[in-house]
Amino acid sequence: AGEPLSLYINGRVGTVTLIAEELPSISADRVTALEQMELVTVTLGIRTERNLRYDSGALIVAIENDLEGRIGLREGDVILQINRTTVTSAERAADLLRRAVGNLTVYVERNGEVIVRQLVFRRSRV
Repeated sequence: AGEPLSLYINGRVGTVTLIAEELPSISADRVTALEQMELVTVTLGIRTERNLRYDSGALIVAIENDLEGRIGLREGDVILQINRTTVTSAERAADLLRRAVGNLTVYVERNGEVIVRQLVFRRSRV
């Protein structure tokens, strides 16, 4: 159900019904990466909502402060590429990060610009 709204355009009155919907990035399925970060796959709706330059990638919708401080990524960043692999979905980004060992080059869209983060992943010894 929506609210009717009367519009006056070019001398004519018309009625439209407005329906509130969640933003695409809120209703999208979330994928957890590195235990402290949530990602969603960039879709046309998310690209439009966030005014993104690229049409694929993994949008960071939540990240804990501790992880943000350690890896330099933040909410709103879009992971475009990890090393030489293009990120086409949140699931792909999470998988690449989960399997990462050693030096990692991460290409990210932030505020319309592409930035590069150099990360080092080490497996903890148990």
